[in-house]
Amino acid sequence: MIRSSLRSYVPAVLRQWWTYVGLGASVIGYIVDLATGLTVPPVAWIGIFGGCLIVAQFRTYQEVHQRLLAYEGPRLPQWALWAHNANADGAWLTLLAVGDLPKEAFNTGIYDQLIGAAVKTFGLDRGDLRIEAFSNFLRIKSPNVDGTPEFLLQLGTDARGIVGVQWRTTADPVPLAWVVQCLNLAIRFVLSDSVARVVRLLWKGKYSVSLSNCPQNGVSIEPPISARRLSDNYVRGVRVYREFTFRRDDSDGWLAILEFAGATLSDSGYVGFESGLAQLTKPSVESK
Repeated sequence: MIRSSLRSYVPAVLRQWWTYVGLGASVIGYIVDLATGLTVPPVAWIGIFGGCLIVAQFRTYQEVHQRLLAYEGPRLPQWALWAHNANADGAWLTLLAVGDLPKEAFNTGIYDQLIGAAVKTFGLDRGDLRIEAFSNFLRIKSPNVDGTPEFLLQLGTDARGIVGVQWRTTADPVPLAWVVQCLNLAIRFVLSDSVARVVRLLWKGKYSVSLSNCPQNGVSIEPPISARRLSDNYVRGVRVYREFTFRRDDSDGWLAILEFAGATLSDSGYVGFESGLAQLTKPSVESK
């Protein structure tokens, strides 16, 4: 354990510019001191290097401490923790994005705007929604039934800003085209101006995607994707899960969608799908 810690710690200290400032100042100072007859004791130069090394170690500790705080962060609410484990009455496709709280004070008046944006983006029937609104939480279900919904949207503004979009399907196998189309809509909604008033993602915001409680036959494909099912993986109840970051070079999340689609195919036992998946374009998906 000590050896492993040193392998991580020493390079981190060496990346601090204070280390090189101390080393450079000590070496140059000692050489100048030799040329002028050692008027300054060598221990003084060692002390300068030691002082700079202490500063470098302190800054390394601070950086590690900040990373740990960011990693631990505020705990997610229960509904968000369980989102990727949905398994009731079919397979569930889930996208969960976690960001900062908005800078402006939260106002429940934004709920109407969010509901309108959801209806427009996902093609929902406004008259067939079950809406549950609280001081810092909004839940939208479709259709408005007492049983398990086919669509579920949840937004929360507690310690973090969180938005979760979920679909349920009883299809066996699950069409990969359905997975791609739903994720494309989900990312469009998550990046909308309406959601930005609740969840501040910016760039490098984190989001996760899963297909949980997969059916026995996994997923099905259609052109332009062609693949061969090499193995009959037992996929019933399996969950495919991936984490992503909103990046400037993937501003619409399309590359992440293709990566998740590839992971879903792989976990269903397919091979040789990469070239066909690369031919899948966002306009072709949105035109269907």
